[in-house]
Order: sequence, then C-alpha cells, then structure tokens
Amino acid sequence: MKPLTIKEQAVSYRKKGYSYSMIRERLNVGIAKSTLSVWLKDIPFTPNEKVIARIQFAKRKLILFAQRKGLQTQRFRKRVRQEAKREIVNINRDNLWHIGTALYLAEGGKKQKQVQITNSDPRVIKLIMRWLIATCKVNPYNIRAAVRVYPDIEEDKAIKFWSRITKLPKKQ
Repeated sequence: MKPLTIKEQAVSYRKKGYSYSMIRERLNVGIAKSTLSVWLKDIPFTPNEKVIARIQFAKRKLILFAQRKGLQTQRFRKRVRQEAKREIVNINRDNLWHIGTALYLAEGGKKQKQVQITNSDPRVIKLIMRWLIATCKVNPYNIRAAVRVYPDIEEDKAIKFWSRITKLPKKQ
C-alpha cells in the first residue's frame, strides 16, 4: 500500500473534524491555509472534541485578556485624570482661551454671528460656559441653550439639570 499524499492526509484529518490550523500542525510541511481551503472546500466541517476544546480555551483566554486590558485602561485613565488635576489647578486666561478655542473648533457649529457648541458632557459645557463668559466676554443673558430631549428623557428634569450645569435660568 502506497503512502498517502499530503492532500489525502489533509482530507482525512478534515473528515475527522480538524481545523485548518490543526491540520497544518499535524502535516508539519508548511502548507498554506489557502491551499487547504481549496483542497477541503467540499468537505463538510464538524469540529471534533479537540477543536472544540481549543476554541473554548481560546475564548477563555480572550475573555481574561479583555478583562485585564479593561482594568489596565481604567487604571491608566484614573492616573491621567489625577495627573491632569494636579497640573491644571488653576486654568489661566491664556490656557482657557486655547482650550475653549480648541473645543469650539472640535464641537462648534460655524455660522456667521453665532457660536454653537454641541456636547453632552457636563464638564465640556461648564468649560465652554467659562470660556464664553470669562474669555470671550459674552454676557450670560445673551447665551441661549437648547436641550435635545429623547423619548426616554423627562424634559423638565433635563432642563433643570442643564440649567444647573450652565448656571443659566431655565427660560434661557
């Protein structure tokens, strides 16, 4: 009986439920996955227990990695916020001008004779209000705010919240 060709061995492994990666490992001849794909395209794939175990192991590993990465990201963000608080104890007029201008360029609507800022982060809105009043010398009575209210938001509560954030009367 003559030995099986590489293709015949690959077909045999596939029929036994092995993945392309595992077939490549078993053949140990450096065959491309694309070649296996062509050879095995007509053979139905039902993963065997080894393949399923490998998939489950990979999923667990991925979940652990994602959790670890999430914790690292949380720690990093916390550290950056703490450092920023230490560095920016008092924002001077020049800093406020640059920060406000950058926020306006990023978040603002550019219409003639009108400044519009759209953002849902209260910290950004507080900073923009400070920029408008302290740096741009806009009279607070000339500022109008609009609140987008979606079906899951109570209008009165939203207006009260943003009135407190902007320090503008509700009628504005």
